[in-house]
Amino acid sequence: MLKKSFYLLIGVIMLLSVASCDKILDDPDDNTSANGVGEHTYLSYTNISLGTEATSSYASFVNTTDGQTVNEVAASSDAADIDFGFYYQNKHYLWAVDAHPSLTETWATKTSTKFSNASTPLAEWDEIDDSYFSTDTQGGEPSASSIDCTIPQIIFFKNAQGKYGFIKIVKSAQYTGTGGFNYTTEMEIKIQI
Repeated sequence: MLKKSFYLLIGVIMLLSVASCDKILDDPDDNTSANGVGEHTYLSYTNISLGTEATSSYASFVNTTDGQTVNEVAASSDAADIDFGFYYQNKHYLWAVDAHPSLTETWATKTSTKFSNASTPLAEWDEIDDSYFSTDTQGGEPSASSIDCTIPQIIFFKNAQGKYGFIKIVKSAQYTGTGGFNYTTEMEIKIQI
């Protein structure tokens, strides 16, 4: 009897633990989570790594709807889903697809993402909730087609679907090779659903 009670107690604890967690989309190893239940309307993506456009080892483009990163070949075939790329032009930038200097010339669809420096301090990243996804709290509508990837910082953006979001630039690293094309950046993204 004691053994059955123990297993029942463990089962109840596990059920309560699962009920109180944030919803995880797809599978448990995914880097995506829906924050909150019901009233919260944004997704978070972590561990997004991009390499500059001249790389074959790293993805250079991001779809903010699902947090997926892709290389140039895959991005050009799914151009309508790509929101921005990581690009080097004297500095490291995030570029909107419709303003990308050279790689997107032949793409059939070019989405228009706009960027600005967020008014939200870096220290408040973990506190970002629905109230932050507003031009009122971020100093106006994002309007730049590209933005410098200075580390660390938070970038406010609006994708082609009209969804607002934030990009936290976590770190940048040089990988084996020479020149400005040999860099990666790591970021986290929060975007409205």
